[in-house]
This record gives sequence, C-alpha cells and structure tokens, in this order.
Amino acid sequence: MHISITTLDDILLAELSGTLTCMAAGPVYEALVRHVDETACRLIVDMSGVTRLTRAGVRGLVVAAKLCVTHGGKMRICGADASATLLLTSLGFRHILKLEPSVEAAVMALGDTADTDGAGVAPVPDTWPEGSVTRGQFAEINRVEHARYLIAEAELPFEFVARTCGFDSAEAMGCAFLRHLGIPPSYFAERAATAREMSRVQMTG
Repeated sequence: MHISITTLDDILLAELSGTLTCMAAGPVYEALVRHVDETACRLIVDMSGVTRLTRAGVRGLVVAAKLCVTHGGKMRICGADASATLLLTSLGFRHILKLEPSVEAAVMALGDTADTDGAGVAPVPDTWPEGSVTRGQFAEINRVEHARYLIAEAELPFEFVARTCGFDSAEAMGCAFLRHLGIPPSYFAERAATAREMSRVQMTG
C-alpha cells in the first residue's frame, strides 16, 4: 500500500494505491491521523489507485473519519471502484464514510455547508469517472442507504420509507436492498427494535 499526502489549498488529499486489507489498515490510519490535528480538517481520500479493499481494510478509514468529525472537520472518499463502493456502502458507516465520484466532486462537497450527515440521498454528480459504478447504481445505492437509515433510526413504515426514498413500492425497495446489501429491510428494522428493547431493559434494570 502506497500513501501520498498533498494539499489542495486548505484541503488534505490522501492518494492511496495498492491493496487495502487488514495489513494496510494501521499504516493508512497512522498516515491520515498524522495530518489531522485538533483544528477543523477537510480531508479527501482518493481510492482510484486501490486495487482491492476488504472489510478489515476499511477500519483505518472509519477511525480517521471519526477523528476528522470530532475535530469539526469533514472527510470524503472518492475514486472507489464498483466493488469498493458496494462494500463501503454496505457496512453501516455512510454517515461518516461519504463517497464522491471524483476529487473535483469531493472538493465541492467539502465546500458545501449544508451537510446532511448521511440522513438524505446524495445528489448524482454531473461528471462520472470511467470504471466506477453507473449513475443508476450510484443513485440506487444512495436510496437504499437513506431507506436503511430511516428504517433503523426513525421506525417508519416500509411503504412510507419506500415512497420517501424514491422507490415505487416497499417490494421494489426490498429488491434493491437484496441487490446491493444481500439483506432485506426487515433485518434492519428487527435489529434496531432489539437494540431499543435492550436499552429499555438496561435502563429499567
């Protein structure tokens, strides 16, 4: 794994290349954190050179993103290929691991003060990098992530969530969940309900 850190005005640009697995997660985290101080930091992680990403490899990105947010900053990931995009959007960290198709789109996103913190559907950029997911896949992935957030956090009915997120029906939403996550919407609803019940039990105990 090779890591190059440069600056674009006041934005840090970290360019990664090679395989991002469990062996590289630590060095990536250390390289990113070394440049994230206790001021509001804006960071872009360019993954266009990453040839393979694993779940364990994502750990360094998650910790760096959390540190950025803790210090009042923002982080964006760009250039992820189709498989990396699907992995990143399926791990439940969309509120901090936010994806853009290119460095230019990431710069624009970091300059946007109206940050929804993952609670909404990200816009589809005008330009699209070759070899990335298609526009349709990107849009559907974002609708699925928005729906997952509403189901888990807001306890809303499936049909309402489906319409809110742009699906024709709850059935169509379920098919999209299976297509991108391999898990039905009911899984997230049941998991959230179990977590809330456990929290209530602990409070009353």
